Amino acid sequence: MDIQTEQLLGTLEVLLDKELDLFLPCHENGAKLKPFVWDTNIQGAFTPLNLIQSEGWMTQTDIELAFSSWQWSEDTCLAAKGIFNDCSDYLDDRDDENIVLDNETKIDRIKKYQVLRNAIEVNIPCIQAFTLSCNSGYSLSIIVGQITEHEWICLSPTVPQETQCYINKTPSPNNDRIKGLITGPKVYNISRVGFAIETQIKTALKKLGSIQVYGWYHGGYNHLHDYKIVYTVGESFEQVVENALKIAGLIEIYDFDSFAIGEQIVAYSEDEAKEVEERFQHINVFLNQSFLQLKLYRFCFWDYENIYIIGESKSQDFVGISIKSQFVYNP
Repeated sequence: MDIQTEQLLGTLEVLLDKELDLFLPCHENGAKLKPFVWDTNIQGAFTPLNLIQSEGWMTQTDIELAFSSWQWSEDTCLAAKGIFNDCSDYLDDRDDENIVLDNETKIDRIKKYQVLRNAIEVNIPCIQAFTLSCNSGYSLSIIVGQITEHEWICLSPTVPQETQCYINKTPSPNNDRIKGLITGPKVYNISRVGFAIETQIKTALKKLGSIQVYGWYHGGYNHLHDYKIVYTVGESFEQVVENALKIAGLIEIYDFDSFAIGEQIVAYSEDEAKEVEERFQHINVFLNQSFLQLKLYRFCFWDYENIYIIGESKSQDFVGISIKSQFVYNP
């Protein structure tokens, strides 16, 4: 590891030597701030996909299991298996929003999924499937296909985001001082073959459309999620996977300024609040003095948030803070 990277990491380890909690909306247990380092000499280029793979969140599966996982939410009308695991009777005789699919609709949608599967398996010579998960309560599967040498496609279900106010209203620990940088697929010249295949898949997805599923709903939470299959095309495996996961809502990337300290001290006594405020101030100063630009990478797995606030060192390593926090359902 480069000496400057070691020094940056060492300073963060001192700043975070004593536990420091970060509280996101409805994350009552808080999350511990941990030092993070990415050594490019050992781990290669820092990218969202490389981070996902290094964390062990992505494993290979097959197309049969991928389609089964896509249709699980259709059958149950639930956003995640964690809901069923914790509350197996969650929807027994209850459908407050009248969104549970009847048998006729389910049969029709099974047929539409089969049309989509045929469009993939008949036309794409090289197909892979992967499951992404960071805990036992939620997983999603993606399908990646290589159409030609430089044409790829990736399909993914949308990700239910249980921490809704964190995403849509105050999308970061530092409130509205983070600006979204989510980007769509890169534009490129598609071949006739690629265009024809993309058109078939796009048509099948349009007919499939979207449904609504329940997240944590009872007890006044009232969380509903739109559920559909999205896709993106591009020139490489990494490009289509990353862009599909951005569109699906699993990956989000932001500019980061500093922690909004006031939001983090409201739960403390006066003496404790002063100490916590000083610690966050030291962290804010260190981050902004050490890096020209800070980025926040958010990886959302339904009710589990994985956040990385990092900057690039002069030696092109990446150093910062990792935060892992789970939404608490407490009706």
